[in-house]
Amino acid sequence: MKLIQRLSTLVLLSASSALAGDAVTFVSNLDLIALQQTETTALGLNWKVGESLSYRISLASMGNIGTSVKEVTQDTGDTLWLTNRMQLLGQNEVVEMELRKADGQLLKMRRNGQDQTLPNDPIEIISTESASITVPAGTFESVHIVAKTEKISHIEVWMNPRDTVMDGTLKQKAQTQLGMMVLELTSFVKK
Repeated sequence: MKLIQRLSTLVLLSASSALAGDAVTFVSNLDLIALQQTETTALGLNWKVGESLSYRISLASMGNIGTSVKEVTQDTGDTLWLTNRMQLLGQNEVVEMELRKADGQLLKMRRNGQDQTLPNDPIEIISTESASITVPAGTFESVHIVAKTEKISHIEVWMNPRDTVMDGTLKQKAQTQLGMMVLELTSFVKK
């Protein structure tokens, strides 16, 4: 359960910067939240280099605003490096996260090669339930998580790491100052 909470926190924390108007950081924090909700093997994160999840990103008031591709890029033995390449609102950004394989703990985060302060916005899980969801990548059974943080009033994540890869995030929704931001899985690569 601790690993699930840590992975969901990683995904949910991404949303906090969007409230400050930084969509790239927002998406990165959503990744962290989804990651914290992931069920993993008894040995921890069992992700493979080359696995990836691709998303389209939309904002209620603006429609489609970009794309995101999360990929496992390096396995150091004890840690994994997860790289998120985003094209958002005309910006190209790369966010890299080092995660401890044993428990999913975020150890280091870089944005465009620059070290970043690790997010610290505790997540309150409001509810979890089983739900079927259809996204561009297909229809999946999922765990639907509703949560909030001090900085984000409403967050929803649908996950299925069993039938996809990595954290298995199928869809993410979070309330921002500009309206509801939505990420939907368009494809994934399984190794």
